[in-house]
Amino acid sequence: MKKKKKKIFSKNTISNKIIHAISREQEKKIIDLKDIKNGKINAEYLQKSIITKDEMAGLDPLYAIYIFAQNNMSILVDQISQFQATAKLISAYSLAHEEYMPSWPPESPLSTSYFTCWGYFDLGVGINKESFGEVVINVSKYLKVDESIIQLYQILQGSRNGIYIHCGVEGDFVILEEFITKKTIKAIVPSGYKGQMGEIWLTRVLDEPKSNFSFNYSVVFTSPYVIGRSENEHWCNIGDQLSVFSFLKRNINEINIPNKIEAYKHFMKYGLNRNYWNEYIFLGYVNHSESAIFLTGIPDMPYTLPHSPFYGSNL
Repeated sequence: MKKKKKKIFSKNTISNKIIHAISREQEKKIIDLKDIKNGKINAEYLQKSIITKDEMAGLDPLYAIYIFAQNNMSILVDQISQFQATAKLISAYSLAHEEYMPSWPPESPLSTSYFTCWGYFDLGVGINKESFGEVVINVSKYLKVDESIIQLYQILQGSRNGIYIHCGVEGDFVILEEFITKKTIKAIVPSGYKGQMGEIWLTRVLDEPKSNFSFNYSVVFTSPYVIGRSENEHWCNIGDQLSVFSFLKRNINEINIPNKIEAYKHFMKYGLNRNYWNEYIFLGYVNHSESAIFLTGIPDMPYTLPHSPFYGSNL
C-alpha cells in the first residue's frame, strides 16, 4: 500500500512558510493554537452581542464588531510574529513606528487607529507584497477558524483610505461622497466628530458585513483627517475641492491600472511609495481636536505642506 503523500506547501510566501512550519511543528507548540481558536466567533454570537448593549461597553454595534475583529487579529499578529518568516514585515512596521511614533497630537499627527490599519492592512513586503492581514487570513483558513471572523478579517484587509466630501449630517450619521468613485455613504463616526458640509475628509470607511445584519450604514473606522486650506495665514476647515480633485487625477494616472476607479483605490491604499500617506499626514499637520486631526496642503506640492522643508518656497 502506497503511503499517502503529505501536502507540500510552497515556500515563496510568508503565509505558506508559516503554514508549513505549523504543519511540522504543532507538537512542539511553537505557538499556542488555543489562542487562535479562542478568536473563533460566529454570526449567532455577533448578533447576541449586538442585542446585549451592555457587553458593547457603549460602542456603536457595527463599530464594536470591527473592533472585536481587529483585537482578535492583533492576538494573531503577535502569535505569527514569533516566526522568522515575518521578520521583514516586523522590521518595516517597527521602522515606521519609530519614525512616526503614532499616538495623537501633539505627540504625533499619526493616530493610533490610522497607523494600526496602515501597518496591518496596507504595509506589504516581499515579491507578493504580503501584509499582516493577509497572513492572518491565510493562517486562519488553514486552521479552520470560523468563516464569520475570517469574513471580518477580509473586510479589514480590503479596506483603504479614501478622500470624501462632507455632504451634511443626518441625526447620528455623517453623509460623505467619495472623490473619483462618487459613492455616497451614510456613516457613524465613533470619534464623535461630525464636522460640517464642504469639509474634505481623509479616512478609512468600512461597510457593514454581508451577512444577516441590517445596519444600513457604514463606520468611519479611523479618526477623520480634515483637509483644509490656509487663507491669509489662517487655517480654514473647508478645503479646496478642485485642488484635491486635480491632485487625485494626476496621481492615479501614474498608477499602471487602466481602470481609473481601480487605480484610485490602489493609490489610496498604497500611495506611490510605502510611507506616502504617512508622510502627508506628518508634513500636512496643522491642528487637532479631541475627535479629529486637521491638515492642509497637497501631498505632491511640498511647498504647501507646513512641516516640509520646502514650505512656502513657491517652487
